Amino acid sequence: MRIDEITEARLRLPKVLYHGTKNTLIPAILREGLRPELIQSGGHDRGVFLATDAYNAGMYPDHDVGPGEHRVVLAIDVSQLVPGYFGPDLDDWYGDVDWRDLDEPEQVQYSLRELGQVVYNDWIPPRAISVFGNGDDTEAAPL
Repeated sequence: MRIDEITEARLRLPKVLYHGTKNTLIPAILREGLRPELIQSGGHDRGVFLATDAYNAGMYPDHDVGPGEHRVVLAIDVSQLVPGYFGPDLDDWYGDVDWRDLDEPEQVQYSLRELGQVVYNDWIPPRAISVFGNGDDTEAAPL
């Protein structure tokens, strides 16, 4: 088995994750994909932040939406991504568990389960992305 197959088996990734953005970025994202180096984050992590539910993903771009813009939620087909590029969201890590005490697949699994979000540290190609809905009225729909 390849290392990615081992990682994927241990991660138990959902089939779909969600990313929040604003409507003015949709044409470029659908054409070029999501690039971690272009994601604006208030924290120290660089990467594409993904949530396990559309409602929370729709909350992400709140600070960045200007006049005439609105939030949009993208659905990401996880089968199009490389499991080894997933990482925990250390910006929002909380709880009694020290992330340094866990190996990488355990960190990602904890981040998915307890925080409802992870970071993808590579390019997400356009073929993996579809528009899910308007982030302003997306109902909470955890996977």
